[in-house]
Order: sequence, then C-alpha cells, then structure tokens
Amino acid sequence: MSMPPTGPRADLVTVGLVATVHGIRGEIAVVPESDDPGRLAAGSVVLLETPRGEVSARRILGSRSHKDRLLIQLEGVPDRTAAEALRGGRLCIRETDLAPLPDGHVWRHELRGMAVATEDGEALGEVRELLDTGGGNQVLVVRGDRGEVLLPFAEVVVRAIDRDARRITVRLLDGLLPGD
Repeated sequence: MSMPPTGPRADLVTVGLVATVHGIRGEIAVVPESDDPGRLAAGSVVLLETPRGEVSARRILGSRSHKDRLLIQLEGVPDRTAAEALRGGRLCIRETDLAPLPDGHVWRHELRGMAVATEDGEALGEVRELLDTGGGNQVLVVRGDRGEVLLPFAEVVVRAIDRDARRITVRLLDGLLPGD
C-alpha cells in the first residue's frame, strides 16, 4: 500500500504505481493499488504524477494483465523513451471521486497511520501497510511497542473500524502476537 500523499497533492489517491516500461511502444508496467479493476481499464482517465511531481490527466488507451502487473498504454506516451521518464510515478484519482463507503468500511489508502488496539484496550501501534499475500488474503502490518505485528485483515480479527477516530479494534487469536 502506498503512503497517503501530503501537501499540495493530498487530495490524490494512488491507484497504480509505475514500476517499469514494457517494449518499445510506450507501455508502462503498473502495480495496481486499487480494488476496482475498472479503475485502470482502457477508456478510464487517471491523473499521472511523474517522478518530478508534475500532474496531468491522461486517458488509458490500452490495459492488459501481465504477471502481477498491468501493462498500460497512456495517451501522450508514444514510445519507450517517454515511458522511461514515468518510472517511479503514480496513477491517481482525486479523493472526491471515490464512492461513499458504508460504516465500518475504509478505503485502502486510509488504513496507513490508523491506531490499532485490542478489544481489551491494549494499544498495538499504527498500521504501516496492507499486504496482499495472494489468494485474496490481506495482512495488516502494525508497528508499535511490541515491534512489528502481522494481523489478518479479516472479520474474525478486525472487529471494528472507526474512520473518524482513525482507529481499528482487533480480536487477537492465539499466536498472533510475538511471544504468544
């Protein structure tokens, strides 16, 4: 999971990270950061933030799966040289373009920095990232006084999410904490 932006680009939400280029026709290999598969589909419009911090709206002309990434052809990126300049950039949308969520749900980018505590009130630390472990399983990486704690991001463990208070309440199962 990527870090939420701060400063003048704080309203942008990362939906893909530009990892590398593919071929000679300007395709970029993108690591998806969105649970919405249509977000990076051909015809969609995203905000491209270059590694230099420049932001421009770009239409996705083509998008196809390749291993664990998407190969994307962006409007205005005609060749490998132009694509190389985007390596390390990100594809974004504005936070205001996100659909509203029901209570108890949170966007992936909102998790980073949320406080995590047990149902008994023991503080475990803050969410550092959400890892995708494959097969639809996700794990919260929490860092605090106990060090790094890995918690399944599943209802059996995550009991409540308070977006306004930026707090997650968890039920610890045997063996989840170091030293248990």
